[in-house]
Amino acid sequence: MKIESLNIIRETDVYPDTSWLGEYTDDVAPGLICCDTGEFYVWHFGEPQDVPEKGRDFRSFRPYAGGETPASNAYAYRKCAKRDFARMEGLSRGEWCFLDIRAEAVVEYTNEHGTRLETLTSSGLGGVESDSGDHLNEIQAEELADLREHLSQFGITVADEDWQNLIENAEERADG
Repeated sequence: MKIESLNIIRETDVYPDTSWLGEYTDDVAPGLICCDTGEFYVWHFGEPQDVPEKGRDFRSFRPYAGGETPASNAYAYRKCAKRDFARMEGLSRGEWCFLDIRAEAVVEYTNEHGTRLETLTSSGLGGVESDSGDHLNEIQAEELADLREHLSQFGITVADEDWQNLIENAEERADG
């Protein structure tokens, strides 16, 4: 058996878990951010001011805010909430996305029916922020190490020098 090619796959995670940032909602309540203004709703005499009409888009954002609440730590809540809203809006505008990253090896072998190609993959990791910088390279290295271990389970071992050569010649694909 021999490794024909090595690939690094970075796919867009189309159904990411954004619960750690918060959620869009049509609710209007204290501690929510108005999507139109990016500011917390202002309340006078128990009533919200300048509430946008319901429409195609959500009116409000309910931040996760690091688990803080306006009652537990108002300063930390407001600071985290604004950061979460800005991050979620960046995601909505396509400034960044979540990725699934995996490594795959195309392996050639011969049996009584002829030569075959099979693709073996690493476990893969999803929910990786596309603007994570060097962290993306760390995850890629972990996926390559996982793939190398996976290959060894099938009796496919590669010398360190040959493995490095495969990595240097790996095709990087952005699917999805």
